[in-house]
Amino acid sequence: MTTTQRDASTIEWAELSTPTRTDVPTEPHQWKDNAYLGFWDEKAEIYGLFHWSTSPNPSDPAAIYGQLSVTVKGRTIDVIEPLKIGQQGYSSETIRFDLGPEVGIDHPEVKIEFVTRPRFHVADYSQGGIVPALDGSFFNHFHQSAFITGTVTFEGQTHAFDGLGWRDRGWGFRAEALNFTQYFAALVCFEDYDISVFKMGQPDGSVRVDGMVLRENDFDKIVDVSVVRDFNGLTAAFTVTTATGEVIEVERGSVKAHHYVPMGPVRAKGPAFSVVEEFDDFRITGGSAGFGLVEHGILRTLF
Repeated sequence: MTTTQRDASTIEWAELSTPTRTDVPTEPHQWKDNAYLGFWDEKAEIYGLFHWSTSPNPSDPAAIYGQLSVTVKGRTIDVIEPLKIGQQGYSSETIRFDLGPEVGIDHPEVKIEFVTRPRFHVADYSQGGIVPALDGSFFNHFHQSAFITGTVTFEGQTHAFDGLGWRDRGWGFRAEALNFTQYFAALVCFEDYDISVFKMGQPDGSVRVDGMVLRENDFDKIVDVSVVRDFNGLTAAFTVTTATGEVIEVERGSVKAHHYVPMGPVRAKGPAFSVVEEFDDFRITGGSAGFGLVEHGILRTLF
């Protein structure tokens, strides 16, 4: 995949660099500030994610943390570190992220130095109301694909990284075990456009779909997505329909890695939301090849 990159010094991450909230809300709900970076370099065989969740008024102080999960040539490491209540940004003991272009970790077992650059148009999920908030409003939620360059050092070897990924930033009143029932999300990069789409079960039992086919300066709205699952209940294929009536059929190829994405307390005796993320190659039926990640979220209610 060959795409012209833009200079990071001339581009801001806009909504995705929104500062975390440090003051305690007056409303009787938990406020959450979440951020995410999923990344891959197929040539280097590196697939992973950073994920952060913090709050000025957490229902459980142990539920705010930063995470790195990465697979390097088939070997995986997970690092989870606590964050401080109401802290600005997401830096922890060894993980560094101040919502700018640079992301890194300096851990005894793994070191990463990344620079991220926006790739195509931002996906704004705040307007469609697909992510419910506890106060009856909607969670502010933005996605954008990224060029990612840097290095990954793991098990004594340093690997150059030149790949793609997705950044995410969300904030508002949220508690996953109360907000969500289940969801499907696909974030896939092709040479000339990206697909970002969510299908999410709502607390009232309804289902909402929102998404976009994103290009550098514009996008087409996605109004529907259907999913074909494999024998593990993961993605075999999915089909999106845009507001203009275009139908895009996407077939999954091979699965390169799986990671879990923490969404709640370290220990929960009660409903808990569980998310698994798969890194896959994809192909448009009769068309171009791409790569991306798919998330499957489900509320586990047996305890």
